[in-house]
Amino acid sequence: MLKPKHSGFYSTTLHVLLVHLGVTRLVLTGFAANLCVLYTANDAYMRDYKIVVPPDCVASEKRSDTRLALEHMKRFLKAELVPGEKVEFSSRRGRRASI
Repeated sequence: MLKPKHSGFYSTTLHVLLVHLGVTRLVLTGFAANLCVLYTANDAYMRDYKIVVPPDCVASEKRSDTRLALEHMKRFLKAELVPGEKVEFSSRRGRRASI
């Protein structure tokens, strides 16, 4: 899937795919926490997804930009900030597996 702008949702079929798969919670990671991760988190929030962002799995060019983006996602987008090693995933059968 091509991502033409900062958000993974903008002009993509991501939301349609996630609805089809029954996804309600997203774990967002990547570079440009203050741009791509933040804008994808914002669009996910607007679509009522629960958002998890592992602070140790995102980065920006400046640490201060990462910190501000994480604070914004937590405060305004209700993102759960959980270390990467503590993130748990549920399988379709209800079992939980952590990474």
